[in-house]
Formats: sequence, structure tokens, C-alpha cells
Amino acid sequence: MSINKNNFKVIISGFIVSILLVACNSGATNNGNASPGVQLASKSYNEDNEQILTKVRVSYSASNSAANGLSDSFNANLYSIAKGNGVYIAVGDSGQILYSPDGYSWNKANSGVSVNLHSIAYNSTNSLFYAVGDNSTVLSSADGKSWTLYKTLNPVVNLYSVVDVQGNLVVGASASTIFEIKAAGRGTVSVRNTVDNMKLISATYGNGMMLLGSDDGSILYKSAANFDTAVWSRATKFTGMAINGLSYDALDGWFIAAGSNGKVVFSENSIAWTTPVTAAEGYSLNSIILDNISNQFISVGGTAASSTMVASGDFNAWSQQTLPINNVSLNSIQCFDQGDCFVVGNSATILVGKKRNQPASLPVWEQVTGNQLVLASGASYTNQSGTQDVVLFKNASRTFVLQKDSNLVCYGTSGPLWASTTNWHTTPTPGSMQMLLDGNLQVKGDYRTYSSNTNSQGAYILYKSDDNSIDIVSADGKTVLKKLC
Repeated sequence: MSINKNNFKVIISGFIVSILLVACNSGATNNGNASPGVQLASKSYNEDNEQILTKVRVSYSASNSAANGLSDSFNANLYSIAKGNGVYIAVGDSGQILYSPDGYSWNKANSGVSVNLHSIAYNSTNSLFYAVGDNSTVLSSADGKSWTLYKTLNPVVNLYSVVDVQGNLVVGASASTIFEIKAAGRGTVSVRNTVDNMKLISATYGNGMMLLGSDDGSILYKSAANFDTAVWSRATKFTGMAINGLSYDALDGWFIAAGSNGKVVFSENSIAWTTPVTAAEGYSLNSIILDNISNQFISVGGTAASSTMVASGDFNAWSQQTLPINNVSLNSIQCFDQGDCFVVGNSATILVGKKRNQPASLPVWEQVTGNQLVLASGASYTNQSGTQDVVLFKNASRTFVLQKDSNLVCYGTSGPLWASTTNWHTTPTPGSMQMLLDGNLQVKGDYRTYSSNTNSQGAYILYKSDDNSIDIVSADGKTVLKKLC
């Protein structure tokens, strides 16, 4: 079945990012310039961080560090994001909640709980956010900073999804349990139980219909006009396809769903669903939306150690999108009222898509929190025979740069933390570096060649947000082979 939704397809052709990340092209030689205002020292340190050169070309200024990112260390998996009252809020493991006024600078809130929080929704009727999680926990907040225990629901089950329905709440839970909450005041709660032993892991509302998706492939529906009645119906059940993501496409009047087998489906009435289409072979898709600006569908997901984003203008032909990260699962995507799109994922990952190359193109994604790729396996750089400082990575706490003097240096906020000591002269000299496919970081300068001796096929360099470190890690991202700084 072919749905010709657009007469053209828009494909992202380039990215403008606030943090320079390394391309993943094996063996490619890239050039870069230091960010305006960044001053880089010409000190060298040996592997024990003993200073061996003291002549300084220019001093490093911590005040020029990027302002993006978290106020302090944070590495929880994030599962859901919402916007309201001029603030963005993301929730995740161990009761962790982040809030931001602009989507770029994020702070941690004290939720008062330690359970995993799986979903969040904004209720415009009473101007409150509601976050739901394990052990029947429901939290509420007006600003994202201060949270209170709204309710502990009975029976005690894990709550996986929540959606605002005309000022009321529908919450999907484990053990085939559905909670319907009249959100006015402290809320009247109705408990609905459905057949089978399902986890109701996704939810959406649109065109007067409430939908829930389950881990066994079922999609349940009910009219919002019957909010006070007990009966939910099963529209369909897809074998081998957990319904990880549900949303409503208001432009077309479609309900759309993304599944654990990399497939997507849609329905024009919430009851009759199309045959699944493969959108991302080999990945689990966790969330799906329609971007109203580009008029394209976007779905995100991944595996335990990989990321994926696919887009389509007709729901049949899907194309992989280039991302500033590739090693964590992406769990949710949302596009809000002004076309500002966000993705949250594992390891505190938040991607912001507020910029676009053309008025009707897909978002340009920037990573603002979480673990970040510094140097991919096989990637290489030169300092253009000593004419350019090449900034490989920069955030609020770390700058990783191949300098004009052929030295690879990692700076903290107060100065150098580590260097390859591949320079001898402080004057510009030819230098190059490469993350070899065999897992070794190699830096060549006029003084010597540095090797990390981290023999591990496919290893790469990663910034880790939990301890603000830059490390050489194994191909699966699970083992730190060498901590650089």
C-alpha cells in the first residue's frame, strides 16, 4: 500500500552543530578551526602529567567554555520529555528529573523518589506536569523544579505511560492495568483491567480517541466520551512487535505506532491498522512522531550500544538520518508547538532540533547532554602542517584539541590535564592523529609518535558525562581501555 503524502522528500544534507564532533568516515582527513575566543596553551605534559615545556604561546581561558549541558554530573537513562509553562522536562531512571528553560542548559530537580520514572505529560487544563513510574508512583509539578507525590495508585504496579485527555489522565501500567484519573482537585481514580498480562508501555490521544500500546503487540482503544465507562477494546495484536511508541498525527488524522522489530504501522480511525512496514532493520524503534514543519514522520530507537533515527514523507520509504551520537539507545522523540523537537535516550542523552537548514526541512540535531563521541574508529585529523588548531571536542568542562605545535592536549577548566607530548618546539609544526582500526590512538609530531597501546578492534574515544572524562573505550562502549583526562 503506497501513501503519497508528499510530492518531494527532504533529506538533511548537513548539520550546523554547536559542538564539533568527529565524522565516522574511516581514514578520512578532516580540518577544523578553534572556536572563536578559545585560547589554547602550548604546554606539553608527559604521560604522568609532569610538565616538560613551560613556554606558553597563549593562555587557556575557562570563561570561553561552552555553556551547554548539565550543571553537574548526570548519567541516568532518560525515557520521556514534555513541554509546558515555558519549561522542558525529561524523566528517567532512579527518580531523576531534568528541567530547562531553553532546551540547551539543563538542571537536576529533586523528585523525592528513587524509582524509575518512565513517562511524563503536561496537563494544560491545570498547568501541571505529571510523571509516572514504578511502584504506582505519580508525581506532579508546576515548574519542573519542585515535585510532590500526587498519588500512589492501587494496586501497586509499575506505570509505563501517561497521556493528557482533555484535562484528565490515562496511565498504562503492568499487569494489564489502566488507571483513569479525573485530574481536577486530587483526582478520582478508576482502575480498568484488560485481558492477558500486558505491560501498557505507550499511550496517545487524538480525535476523541484514547490509545494504549503493549509489550505483546496489542493496541487498545476507547472513546474519550466514554471516560467513565470500564470497557477498553483491542483493535489488533501484532506478533513479535512490542508497541513501544504511539502518537497522533493531527495533520492527516492518523494514529501512528513504532515497534520493537524496527517496523511502523498507522491507522486512520484507531481500529483498523495497516500491515507493518520495516523502517529500521535490526533496530528497536521506541518512539514516532510527525514533524509538522517538514511534514515528515520521524522515528527513533537503537540497541543497547547503538542509535538510530529514520524519516519518511510517505510512511513507506524510510531513510537513516545522520546523528551527532551513535552509541546509545534513543527512547523518545517529541516535537512541540513551535517546531522545536527533542530526543532523549540512554546515558542522559538529549538531542535538540530547533534549527533547520531550510524552512521546511527536517530538524538539525545538536547533542547538549550525555556521553558524546570524540573520535570515531578509523577517523584521522591533521593540523594542516602547523597552520591550524583542530578542536575535536569542546563542552563546559573539557576541550580536546590537536594543536599547531603537533601536540594533542586535553584541557579542563583550569588548564591542561593530559597531552600526547608529541611536540618539542613551541612553534607550529606538522602533526597528525588517527584512531586506528586496531584500537590504538596514534599521534605523530616533530618530537615523537605517541601510541595509546589500547589494542582493541573498533575502539573509539568517548566523553563520559558521569565523571566528565574523555576515555578510549571498547567497540561496544562497555569497557574503558584508557582514561585520557
